[in-house]
Parts: sequence; C-alpha cells; structure tokens
Amino acid sequence: MAKTSDERSSFMHVPLELRNEIYGYLMVDLPPALQVPPHLNESALHFLSRRLPHCLLLNHQVLEEATIAYLGRTLLIISGTGFASLDVLLSRFPNDIAYNSVHRLDFAYPPDRYAQSCESKPPLAPANCVYDFVSRCPGLRHLTMAVLGNMLVTAGMGNQVGRVRTMKEVEERMGFTRVFEHKSLQTLQLVCNDGVEYARKEVDLSSLFQSFAKWFVEESSKRGRKISFHVKICPSNKYNHRNPELGWYTAGHVTSYYYQDFFGIESFRLRPSGTGRQAYSADFAGEHIAEIKGRCTTSS
Repeated sequence: MAKTSDERSSFMHVPLELRNEIYGYLMVDLPPALQVPPHLNESALHFLSRRLPHCLLLNHQVLEEATIAYLGRTLLIISGTGFASLDVLLSRFPNDIAYNSVHRLDFAYPPDRYAQSCESKPPLAPANCVYDFVSRCPGLRHLTMAVLGNMLVTAGMGNQVGRVRTMKEVEERMGFTRVFEHKSLQTLQLVCNDGVEYARKEVDLSSLFQSFAKWFVEESSKRGRKISFHVKICPSNKYNHRNPELGWYTAGHVTSYYYQDFFGIESFRLRPSGTGRQAYSADFAGEHIAEIKGRCTTSS
C-alpha cells in the first residue's frame, strides 16, 4: 500500500544523523556549559528539557534524542559534591547512550577522590570519583580538573611546606594511568586554585608543574597517546578572569594568573615584611615596570 504524504514527510522518517544535525542548528544559541547541581529535585529528563528550545519538546522520542545531542555539545561542570547528580542524569538513559555522548567534562572543585581501586567496588556501583566518570565516558575528548598545590608538594609544619613529591607519588595519588588508557581523550587541563597560598610561601608552583607537564607528555608518548596538556595556576577558586586587575603569563604548558595594581605591578606573589604587612616582590615588580616602559616606548 502506498504511503501517504504525511507518512513520507514525517520528521521521524528522517535518518538519525540528519535529525541530530537539525537539533544542533536549533541549539546554536544555547549556553555552551551546564552547571550540574549537587542535588536534583526533579527528574533528570525534566531538568535537561528545561534547557532546550520549546520546539524540541514535540514528543518523548524527539525530547530524548535532542537531550542526548545537547549533552554531546555542552560542557558539563561538576562541583566536588555533584557526582551523584551527574550519575543520575546520565544513567537515566538506556544502554549508556548518555555516557557515550559526553565530550567535555569540567570538575570545577577539587574532589575528595580522583581515583580509587576498583577491585573492591561492585561493577554497577554509582560513580564517585573523577576517573569513574572518565572511564564511563568513552567519547570524552576534553577534561578539566581542579587540583590543589598539595598534588605536587607535601604539607609541612605551620606555614611551611614539606617536600616535593616524586612523579611516582603523584601518579599513585592522582591515578593518571586511567587518562593514558582513555582512547578518545584529546586534551587535559588542570586548574590549581590555591596558587596564592604557595606564592606566599615562596614555592614556585609554575616550575613544579612544568616538570610534571614534561613527565606527563613523555608518559603519554610512551603509551602511543598524544594528549594536549595545560595547567592554570589561579590565585583562588573565586578569581574572576574578567577582573581588569588580573594578569597572566604563560611559560610552556603552564599559565600563571596574578593580581596587579593600577600601575601593572604584580601583587600576586607576596612576601611578608617585618611589619606584618605584605610587600611586593622587588624582582617581579622590576620586571613589570620594565615591561610597562617597553610598551610605552613602543606605542610612542
């Protein structure tokens, strides 16, 4: 029996690949990132559907397909307590299709655990550490993780720092082997959010992270992987990159952010003075004054 014109023109008869392209065109004006809340007070599908254009709420199948397309194009930002919510969102869909669609993850706050031994963990238990999600998202391409300076330096007495960790200790603590084992990951970015604390203790985190970056690139190459690696060292987890007093400089794989005063003199690297106040580091201040003079001479 011949099909009617309505049947032939039905949207659901269009191949899924073309439907996904249409979903993408309809989402071009959506925010590029989604903050996953620590707790969900509604169903996963309802939470995600509220982010979609109304024209994609036609029926249940279109809604699910559009939601999967949305997850694939959106950066998912997870706080340290958002593991459970993310697991609820992604496990809502059958056959791990939501996990497979995730391309970008950002763990915005240092979690309690980055990795753990899976030997004592049931295979279907909820994901509760960073690399649980990494291993469950085979299509993941870009991963951003918040870390602390103690990733590379042990704690000392009082305001003092301890010793620099060996690369073996860092690997055992962070579990980067799972990153090397991931077949789709293209970029890894670490964001150190307590840089100012180590700057006050005169610890050069930039050099330490440069050494770690060298180790990471070499280990990645040994395993036949080519993962782009970068580190950001920030004053705190509340820094605003739009702050006009915030400057930065990049050396190799590491970008260091710092606050500067009206004259462009760096005030991120602070040294205690004898009066208990904070004084500028003279060497870095001199570098910035020279840089300002150079810019003025060039512009004139």
